[in-house]
Amino acid sequence: MKQHITKTQLDRLSEKGKKKLMTWLDGQRTRGVISENGWIYSKDFPLLSIGQMIEFLLDKIKYLNWEIDMWEVEVDDMKHHAYNDYELCDTLWQATKEVLEK
Repeated sequence: MKQHITKTQLDRLSEKGKKKLMTWLDGQRTRGVISENGWIYSKDFPLLSIGQMIEFLLDKIKYLNWEIDMWEVEVDDMKHHAYNDYELCDTLWQATKEVLEK
């Protein structure tokens, strides 16, 4: 099971999304490959883990479900968009990215 988003996924986030991500991180960033808190970084931004994305989306997730080899998540304020993928990490990233880009 994939545990973190990829650098390519992070690179596709707009500048607006990156600014919102920086605000959410609120000074928790450090430089390097792996910090003492276990986060994996690409330059200044963490390659978010499943847990970090759930934490970010916690008050926004309407539901998260595994059904017939597919994860599905729906986020409250995203016009009822549902995101689905075989990998939980990719499903959560789709929802996280949408919230950050909003």
